[in-house]
Amino acid sequence: MTKYSHTIVYNKTVGKLYTRGGLILFEKTDAYPYSREYGTKKTATPKTKEMFSDYQWFRLNQLFNWNSLMVFILGFFMGRVVLLGELMPFGPAFVSAGLSLGFGPAVVLGAVAGLFSVLQGMELVARFVIIVCLVGVYYSVPKNLRAHPVVLPGVVGAVALVVRTVYLSMSDPVPYNYVSSAFEAFIAALLSFVYLRSLPLLTLVCGERTKKLSAERVFYLLLLLGGLIAGSAGIGYANITLQGLLSRLVVLIAAYAGGTGMGAAVGALVGVLPGLVFTAMPALVGAYSFAGLLAGFSRRFGKAGSILGFVLGNIILCVYMSGYDRLTGVLGETGLASLIFFLLPDRIMRCWSSLRTENHMPLVDSGDKDCPQNNRFKEILAYRIQGMATVFQELFKSYEQSALADLSTHEDRSPQDLVDEIVRRVCGDCPLHRICWEKDFYRTYQYLLDMLARAEASDSRDLDNIPQFLRSRCTRIKELWLTVLCLNELYSAKKLWFGRMKKSREIISEQLKTVCHITDKLVEELQASAGLFEHHDFDLLASLKEKGLDIFDVYTTRQPGGHLEVVINMPSCRGMINCRYKVAPVLTELLGQPYSVVGMNCFSHQKGTERNIMGQESAGYCNFRLYPSLLYRLEVGMARSGKGGSDICGDSYSVVYLNQGKVALILSDGMGSGVSAELESSMTIRLLERLLKSGLEREPAIRMVNSVMLMRSAEDSFATIDLVIIDLCNGSSEFVKIGAPPGYLVRGKRVAPITSSALPIGIIDDIEITTVAKTLVDGDMLVMVTDGVTDACRTSDHEEDWLLKVLPETRNLPPQEVAEFIMQLAQTCSEKDNKYDDMIVMAVRIEKEGI
Repeated sequence: MTKYSHTIVYNKTVGKLYTRGGLILFEKTDAYPYSREYGTKKTATPKTKEMFSDYQWFRLNQLFNWNSLMVFILGFFMGRVVLLGELMPFGPAFVSAGLSLGFGPAVVLGAVAGLFSVLQGMELVARFVIIVCLVGVYYSVPKNLRAHPVVLPGVVGAVALVVRTVYLSMSDPVPYNYVSSAFEAFIAALLSFVYLRSLPLLTLVCGERTKKLSAERVFYLLLLLGGLIAGSAGIGYANITLQGLLSRLVVLIAAYAGGTGMGAAVGALVGVLPGLVFTAMPALVGAYSFAGLLAGFSRRFGKAGSILGFVLGNIILCVYMSGYDRLTGVLGETGLASLIFFLLPDRIMRCWSSLRTENHMPLVDSGDKDCPQNNRFKEILAYRIQGMATVFQELFKSYEQSALADLSTHEDRSPQDLVDEIVRRVCGDCPLHRICWEKDFYRTYQYLLDMLARAEASDSRDLDNIPQFLRSRCTRIKELWLTVLCLNELYSAKKLWFGRMKKSREIISEQLKTVCHITDKLVEELQASAGLFEHHDFDLLASLKEKGLDIFDVYTTRQPGGHLEVVINMPSCRGMINCRYKVAPVLTELLGQPYSVVGMNCFSHQKGTERNIMGQESAGYCNFRLYPSLLYRLEVGMARSGKGGSDICGDSYSVVYLNQGKVALILSDGMGSGVSAELESSMTIRLLERLLKSGLEREPAIRMVNSVMLMRSAEDSFATIDLVIIDLCNGSSEFVKIGAPPGYLVRGKRVAPITSSALPIGIIDDIEITTVAKTLVDGDMLVMVTDGVTDACRTSDHEEDWLLKVLPETRNLPPQEVAEFIMQLAQTCSEKDNKYDDMIVMAVRIEKEGI
């Protein structure tokens, strides 16, 4: 009989757990081979004595490591906590958490030591019995049930309630004691749930890299810290108490790392603890809070500044609240806490200052910035880099999508496809077709495959490469041989070039993906280390709010030439255009020069979630830019129609507000019509818009879009670009037309066409970019159209442009009416002559800016 054997791994260190990074891990694992043989009665016998002795060494050795020492100290102080003068729920709760995490001996010894330091007599015996019973009941519960979140709190509450009830029934059986025992058991159950989750978090907070914590976990840590301070009550020497020392040290660290807000909040929390433990002392809440406030305010001068502020706060309040009797003790505790604080390593400070919640809101403010308008410089820099990262992300997605589409349509052709093509071209109408491909199919097929292999392997075109069987039977042997050679060359060339194109796409896609990753990491680093405080932004925000404006955020940037650009984020006005009629006049009054609204991104709650001025998601807010010294503003009218009245239009447009008071007007016409044309034109618009917004100049931006169009698809794919960039400061404008029809500048009764002969993007690599410069004045109107409009009413190629006759009559109409009027005329002509195409009309009037 066949014998099968395999190896079983036996873990000797069951029960020896320690925490690292918040996870419970095995410290050591040994593997012992155990051979199980089927078909025999022999079995391996484990070495019980050796394993048992090693297990005992492990249990004793658990007391001698840093994690166990920390748990022992915490257990000692938790065992000492007396809540409201009679309740002691902290000890059993912490013991249960330590048992669950594998710190049984350390946590039990620490809690028992704490009990012996504050209790005596039968009360000590009762509390000791609770811990002993808790250990016994815990280990009697099956292991698969201990991990359930309800089991551990239930065990703690039940043990505490039963033992206390039995003890009170024999000592002082009054209703009040039974109610307090039930209350104590309930608190112990809740605290066990808290400590079970807060104890592993200590390694997360004070490790090499501080993790992001949820607000719930931060609350758990604060409860653990509060229990530690509360348990230190009653320990001291002369006039210095350990509780006062720890309280002042914690407030100092929080104030230095977190600023005035964190210092005052932690001071208030620490001041409440003495009242919960023994007697109420409301004055301590204000004393610690005020001292933490001063320490946080003075932290800009370093540790010495925080210490000085904290000492002054303690002395002032001690003199006015307690007189001179407690002054010696206060000075001793404060001085000793200040000395320890001064000697603490910087890693402890970073542990507090880098603490963040999962929603990325800092629990403490950094540096000397104490308002929401801090970190401006690097926030703006991160926003600009994030814009470039989005551009690279769009490029990467474009290549990725086109590669997936082409792989399905340009797979390597199999020999079967070539044989079918040869049979279709040569043998389709041959008289011997039935003999070769029906009666003798397999032999003919094999010899034809052999011919293909010889043609591919040999450069010779001699008929001697044809198999003898085919030469003797085939009546069209020369035609067959030439077809094989031609198809083989075409197949080889196509395979070669498609492989090269695929390889180039993969390289570019990988490069773009790498750039995306680099920029994303750079943005994260900038956001994490932002450190510039602009007092001007804060003062301007306060001044705007004093004028009755509900402003959410303000930041200013200095543009080339010394101009100050202002970007504002405020609650949605729901179409009331408060940015122009309320904010701009007030800002003009405050800054002493005229400010105009350049770009508006208005959205309300009904429109869902958008991104605010800093690139963050926001709902129900408007953000806009205001720029000084603008001479002009734009009034834009749009009309758009799909081919034959379809809802899908292959032409796309965009109005982009750029920096330095410039506006870009873009039209694009995709090849053909329908969905494919819409995808081409919308992608062109989107890429060009993002490149221009990121600060790229018009020529390199257009060349980048052209290279993408060239490489994104193996099929013919192109789109036109009609771009106008207008400087609202002086009226100068630049027209760039890549395969686009003429644009029109209407000034009074005169109409000047603006043309260019460049080919559309996506056709040739080196495109010609010609720029036409014009200076615009008040009252000028620009009309931009796609070829569907210009060709609609044209009967021949030599006929004069019909828009040159129509536009002078529309000079006094609003831009929106001009666009609709031209669209109606174009649609009427296209229906009459059956010249259906996608159409877009954009009419833009330049007006003198006035507030």
